[in-house]
Amino acid sequence: MHSAEQVSTERRRTSWLASPQTQQLLANMATNSQLNRVDQSFLTMPGLLLESTQVPPDPVRELLVRFGLEAESRDRYVLNVDSVTMDQVGLQKLMGSGCYRAALELTCRFLSAHGQGPGQRGQPAMHTHRTLQMWLARVALLMKLGQYAVAHNELKAFGNFDSPDMYFEYYPDAYPNRTGTMVPFSLRLLHAIVPQYASQPAEAIDRLQYVTDLAASILHNLESGLTEDGQSPLPEEEREASLHLWNQRLLATKYAMANALLASKDYDLAIRTYLSIAVIEPASAPLLYSLSGRIYLQLGDLLSAKDAFHAAEAKAGDTSSDVYRKLHSTHKGFIDVTNGRYQDAFRHFQAVLRVESFNPVAINNMAVCLLYSGKLNEAVQVLEELVWKDPPSHLQAASICNLCTLYELQSARANDKKLKLLKMVAKHCGDGFSVESLKLST
Repeated sequence: MHSAEQVSTERRRTSWLASPQTQQLLANMATNSQLNRVDQSFLTMPGLLLESTQVPPDPVRELLVRFGLEAESRDRYVLNVDSVTMDQVGLQKLMGSGCYRAALELTCRFLSAHGQGPGQRGQPAMHTHRTLQMWLARVALLMKLGQYAVAHNELKAFGNFDSPDMYFEYYPDAYPNRTGTMVPFSLRLLHAIVPQYASQPAEAIDRLQYVTDLAASILHNLESGLTEDGQSPLPEEEREASLHLWNQRLLATKYAMANALLASKDYDLAIRTYLSIAVIEPASAPLLYSLSGRIYLQLGDLLSAKDAFHAAEAKAGDTSSDVYRKLHSTHKGFIDVTNGRYQDAFRHFQAVLRVESFNPVAINNMAVCLLYSGKLNEAVQVLEELVWKDPPSHLQAASICNLCTLYELQSARANDKKLKLLKMVAKHCGDGFSVESLKLST
């Protein structure tokens, strides 16, 4: 038995507005006990397109072997799919250890066991809330590993997640008395933004608009005192919790829309969307105005950039606060870089570190300033200090790539320095580390 509070929480979390066609199909099933299934053309029949054998299990170990670092290869220990349980707990353990490839293999095994593996696309399969949670993890992992086209193509089988078998009502025996969608909202959002990374930003914008419109319709129902589906009155205490959840979901969709517009190079609309979010979420306004200023700088509009930066600092409040000081110094640094005043910019980025000792943006920009000031060795030192100070936290692909680029400019023995980094990566990173960032040549 579930408490009234649990029932309300479940209803809130799984609410969605099915299309009229899907509503009719589910209603027919509910009223006709002889109709326990619908035509297959209305169902979702996904399958994996990327097999585990197509994904190298551990590129870091492969590099160690290729460069003759046998001892480091033997000493390297990372979790693999056989080290954990074949469920969400095991998946979270792999992902928490940075073992994204092993986690991807786990999703392959799990979905294959549920009739949705390689070669099973187009075949009937039973969906559960667990299989859809696993699809969410799989798509996120494919994105993390840069397999954008695979993620895009695997998701095509789901359409817009409106098939009858995406709802609890389709499985009355497995989910008695449960209603709503089995699809996590995060999966809907990922499905919407994937095309942006597969060089199809217009498709991403269309999908995001679809999610935005439905979320807005649900909010309209709630604001009218009704349940999410608009079918019945909702007590005030439940309505407030639902409004909070769906406002947060709509906000997440707006952020995704702004990012998609930026990717499609619709800079004006992207900036307007970011600033509309600043109105809804005032706490984020300083960072959103700052981001808008940086976009203006990339477009060469220095005057608009300065206006946006000033607005960001004004919204940060007290000039003695850490937020204000960090933004003010960062903005000064960006403007000086734009004007070619690299030594002045360096001092401003350095000032950021007096407020926040670990700020990757400031540190990387300090290295850039030193490089353009003709101080290559000092630029290398800045990035090396970042990476070596706390390897488990600071071994990020972007910083490693920047450091390896500087090594190439600095010395003919760049590969030796890169191999030293590889040894450190082998010691501290999981199988999901992007070895391309090391820029190693054989």
